[in-house]
Amino acid sequence: MASLHKMELPPWKLDIIRTMKTKLDSGRELVFVHTPKCAGQYCAQYINSTNIRNNVHTKYERSDNTVAFTVIRDPIKRFESYLNYILEHNVSDPTIHIYANRLNMSLDDIVRDLTLEKVQRLRTIPFRTLAYYTEDVDLVLTIDEFLPALALLGYDTNTVHPIRNVSQKRRGVLNEESKAKIREWYKDDIELFRFFTRI
Repeated sequence: MASLHKMELPPWKLDIIRTMKTKLDSGRELVFVHTPKCAGQYCAQYINSTNIRNNVHTKYERSDNTVAFTVIRDPIKRFESYLNYILEHNVSDPTIHIYANRLNMSLDDIVRDLTLEKVQRLRTIPFRTLAYYTEDVDLVLTIDEFLPALALLGYDTNTVHPIRNVSQKRRGVLNEESKAKIREWYKDDIELFRFFTRI
């Protein structure tokens, strides 16, 4: 991870931040949308010591009284982290439970067996898209942009917090075949990520 305090934001994001700051100065409330498996628990360590409202795993509803931002990550890495997380926590959902008990299965074995329909049927921890969480959000950041943006919005970022809730990779990482399958499932998210990380 790059130095979180020294990341240079692209000019188009700086323009959005300036507009948001003006709205905050006029009395609007700032909302952080915690997109699952996008370093939200790390971000929450900063958010929770401020007056920023934390929409934990909840879609943002646009309002005349608020402005909102979220942090996203590469959709393939996000899915890999999600899969590792639900396997590690042995969720009670029957779709995942069968894999959680087969410790010799790698992530690639599991992805080979999964279908998008199976993933969408998960009841315990539904995996919603980046498009879902970013809809109507004013500012979309990467984790490297989080602290510089927060500072520009007028918040103290001098306290250093540790990275939290990192999924263990006991079943390995995804190979190119698995990544291609996930890329096809979440092609809209791939495009969205490219759009928000453009220079």
